Amino acid sequence: VEARGNLGAVLFKLGKLEEARAELERVLRQAPDFAGAHYHLGLVLAATGHGVEARRQYAEAVRLDPTHAEARLNLGIAYAQAGRLADAQRELEETIRRRPEMAEAHANLANVLVELGRMNDAVASYTEALRLRPGYALAHYNLGNALLQLRRWSEARAHFAEAVRLDPGMSAARAELERLDALP
Repeated sequence: VEARGNLGAVLFKLGKLEEARAELERVLRQAPDFAGAHYHLGLVLAATGHGVEARRQYAEAVRLDPTHAEARLNLGIAYAQAGRLADAQRELEETIRRRPEMAEAHANLANVLVELGRMNDAVASYTEALRLRPGYALAHYNLGNALLQLRRWSEARAHFAEAVRLDPGMSAARAELERLDALP
């Protein structure tokens, strides 16, 4: 069963989403308590536009294995996408409690804090994500936006510039940088 679960995960990584889904569903019929298969099925469902079903799979993976940090992270992201910010915050904070070194959890918590209007807390979470992973271009961009809302122009500019340096194709960061450079 574990080998078939791994096959489903590999098929997902190869972009063979329907094959991955069929394989993972087959695994779960045989072993409904296989947390990893629920997690990977959640990834497949999210990638194919089935957000509600994906969220259910992540939640089941977390129920079966509360230490499954990636499932908990994705559950938090799925809650945020559904507008369930309190649930998202709870799951992301629990992910961080269990895996404080997970930069993605800090960055996604920061995104939720921005939605909740807690800019200073969001800045702190983005900053922690960047301490853990300095080359995280999207976190630099999002931190720049949070800093703009706090009117911390020069700091925002520095983070937009770093986002562009790390990912020259990030047009949104480039546009913010140009906008800031055009200010008197």
